[in-house]
Amino acid sequence: MVILSILAILPFIVSTRKISFISAKFSELPTDVAVIASKAIDGNLSTRAHSKCNNNGLEIWLKLQTAKNMTFRGFRVYPSHIGDTYNYRRMNGAVFSVDGVECGSLNLRNASITEVTVECKSPLTGSEVELKQQKKGSSCIHLYEVIGLDDTFPPDFLDCTGTG
Repeated sequence: MVILSILAILPFIVSTRKISFISAKFSELPTDVAVIASKAIDGNLSTRAHSKCNNNGLEIWLKLQTAKNMTFRGFRVYPSHIGDTYNYRRMNGAVFSVDGVECGSLNLRNASITEVTVECKSPLTGSEVELKQQKKGSSCIHLYEVIGLDDTFPPDFLDCTGTG
């Protein structure tokens, strides 16, 4: 009976932990906008990180660094330019990788999306995360925040041994 009760609440106990980044860097900062990459990891959804928009076929990327190797399940992104049908398309399809191994890509289906989660095909371990724009032509990385996700289980209070 106790085992069934634990199994019933298990999906609600498993939590997702945020992974903290210690630095952020764009491939190239915009010259006309005084916004820096670290705003993508400052925990504030009212600040915005904005790369230079690319019309010359150059790479556009955002690199994020952790203090040590971490295991990533995925990423949560809060894109900026909500409601702007032109600008959300410029970031759509950007690919996350961890230490050079591809995780997954942003799928911004429409301009009203305020949050999107990219799940890795399998958990990836590393300390450098890259969000890279794959498109040629006019592409950018515009976002309020990016968060690394790591599953943690079980919580400290859960004792499945039957002794406590």
